[in-house]
Amino acid sequence: MHAEHGSSGFTIIEILVAVLVLGVGLIALTGSSAAVTRMLGASRRTSFAVQAAERRLEQLRLTARSSASGCLSLASGAQTYPQGMTERWEVVPGPGAVLVRVVTAWPVGRAASTDTVATAIACGR
Repeated sequence: MHAEHGSSGFTIIEILVAVLVLGVGLIALTGSSAAVTRMLGASRRTSFAVQAAERRLEQLRLTARSSASGCLSLASGAQTYPQGMTERWEVVPGPGAVLVRVVTAWPVGRAASTDTVATAIACGR
């Protein structure tokens, strides 16, 4: 049998090359989507940690302003969240203000990632 010239269609080699190229593209797409999913999860944990630190600083500012004893009512402490994140804050008295440092830590695989936010809270009204 001879192939006729001018017949339309694809050869088996062309089909195999197309399937190979499509397969490589799908594997690359799967790998990149997994990386994007991991990055979104890490971003969500980081955002939660920063929001927790900001809430803690605002709570300490409010306590310093609303308490009769002012900055003397502020104390260091720690809190653990259900997601495995921990929050630790340190209050250090200074002249006319207190220095506050909030450190949040959350698990990333077998290690931990941390974020630190620091500010000064004025003691005078």
